[in-house]
Amino acid sequence: MSLEESFHNCFLYFMKAIDVLSLDALEQCDAMGNFNVAWEIQHDVLDGGTSLINWPNEYLSQPEKDAIAQVLRSIKELPDGALIDDHMRAMNHPYWTDLRLMAAHLRLQLDAAIQRNRDFFDNRRPQG
Repeated sequence: MSLEESFHNCFLYFMKAIDVLSLDALEQCDAMGNFNVAWEIQHDVLDGGTSLINWPNEYLSQPEKDAIAQVLRSIKELPDGALIDDHMRAMNHPYWTDLRLMAAHLRLQLDAAIQRNRDFFDNRRPQG
């Protein structure tokens, strides 16, 4: 797999994590299979986002990287009460409300990158 294809796969899965982050508590729990929901979302976003902003090639603009970094800073600061084992109680912690809004806003900020990602995969499909 090329570096470019690796980037686009990483970006695709990061955006799936951002989509889950933007859901309400019940939808988040359903999407994550009601297992370690808070921890899984936090780590999916952190792992993918960290990889993207540190990628060796410049596939993202600096404003796009900055927007991702802002969400990463906030999700790293989740209080203990938002990461408890009782996933519905954890996901209803007020701190998640701001993160959901940030995730929705990030999608708007990354609109051009999302389109580039779609174009990359569309151009890889066999024509027929």
